[in-house]
Amino acid sequence: MSEVMKNLHEHHLNIALVLRLGAAELDALEQGESTDYSLLEDIMAYVTGYSDTHHHPTEDVVFASLQRRAPEQAAEIEAILAEHEELIAKGEIFRDRLEAAQEDEMVRRDELVGAGREYFSKLQQHMSFEEGRLFPLAKRMLGPEDWIGIEQGIVARADPLFAGTRDETFRRLWQRIQAHDRER
Repeated sequence: MSEVMKNLHEHHLNIALVLRLGAAELDALEQGESTDYSLLEDIMAYVTGYSDTHHHPTEDVVFASLQRRAPEQAAEIEAILAEHEELIAKGEIFRDRLEAAQEDEMVRRDELVGAGREYFSKLQQHMSFEEGRLFPLAKRMLGPEDWIGIEQGIVARADPLFAGTRDETFRRLWQRIQAHDRER
C-alpha cells in the first residue's frame, strides 16, 4: 500500500474519532445540557481546515488517477468528488450556525443540532464509501508509476492534531480527545 493511501486511511480514522466527540456534544445540546461550543468550533476548525485544504485535495489527485485506470468507475468517482464540494457547503452551514450561537444570535437549537448531525453523518457516510469501495479499488488498480505521479501531485502536510508535533491551535481539542478516550 502506498504511503498516500496509508495517510488517507489514518486521517479517516482520526476524523471519525473527532466526529464521535462532536456527536457527544450535539447529544448534550439536543438534551438541553451544558454544551461546549468552543469545542465544537475547534472540531470544525480541524475537520474542515485539514480535510478541505489537504485531505480532499489529496483524494482528488488519487481519484483522478483512478479514473484514468478504471474509466468504468467514472460515475462513482465523479459522485465522490462532487461530495467533497457538498461537504464543504454543509460544513460552512454548520460553522455559520455555530458562530451565530456563540455570538448570542438567535439560533434554534434543533437547527444547530440538525446542521451538525447532517454534516457529521454525511462526512461519515462519505468516508465509509471511500474506505469500502474507492480505496480498495485504488490499491488494486494503481501501479507504482501512478503512485509516483500522485506523490508528485500532492503537497505533504502533517496532520495538525494527530501528528507528533501538534499544532498549538488544537491543544484543547487534543486534551478533550484524550479525556473522552479515558471515559470510554
